[in-house]
Amino acid sequence: MKVVAHDLVYDTVTWKFPRASAIALFLIVSSILASQFVNFSRFVFRILWLSFASTATIEAISKLVTGRGIVRYPLRKSFSNLKWFEASSILSSQQKYVRRSFQ
Repeated sequence: MKVVAHDLVYDTVTWKFPRASAIALFLIVSSILASQFVNFSRFVFRILWLSFASTATIEAISKLVTGRGIVRYPLRKSFSNLKWFEASSILSSQQKYVRRSFQ
């Protein structure tokens, strides 16, 4: 394998730029030590749980207050950024689906 002389990883590992190599070494060693003492997955799952729970709560409250939720499920793509033939094919496929569902 040929190593390119201006490769970032190569330059960092060979200490071509000592300051960048020292920072990289410090970050690697500190992240290894931190992973031994801090349970990162617990924090990630807690943040995910809180964001999902708050989103569901806001959605339920808005559904009760306004009669419809905040989140909209688009039935079709936005036609503003499509070409005319793409928009017409989407419309025709939706029309076929509506016809089949009501027959």
